[in-house]
Amino acid sequence: MTMVQSSLHHAVTSSARHWRRTKTLTFCLLLVWGLVTFLVVFFARELSSLTLFGWPLSFYMAAQGLVVVYLFIVVIYTWQMQRFDRDAALEGALEAALKAALEARDLTSQSIQPSQPTQVNRVDYEK
Repeated sequence: MTMVQSSLHHAVTSSARHWRRTKTLTFCLLLVWGLVTFLVVFFARELSSLTLFGWPLSFYMAAQGLVVVYLFIVVIYTWQMQRFDRDAALEGALEAALKAALEARDLTSQSIQPSQPTQVNRVDYEK
């Protein structure tokens, strides 16, 4: 595998890595969202026995707590995606620089190589 093919292969794997990280993050946060929403509703009676600031915990979670959890999920998603995108952009810039350096090296090595001797057709003028 040549260096250019290797860098292109790395670009494909870098893109696949970014997409895999994005899908994993999305799945995990959706799982948290679903579990928190379902569990608060499912255990509302049990949560009513607990109080927070004088209100039953189930009421507090329905009125404010879940909204805070959802906001927290959005903040985590935004923060992580910015990090993932920054990493992918950095990898892309490094790959582009590597590709340009390899192409420049190939052009330089081609210009330094001795040229192949050309065969000159001699014309016989003495006929």
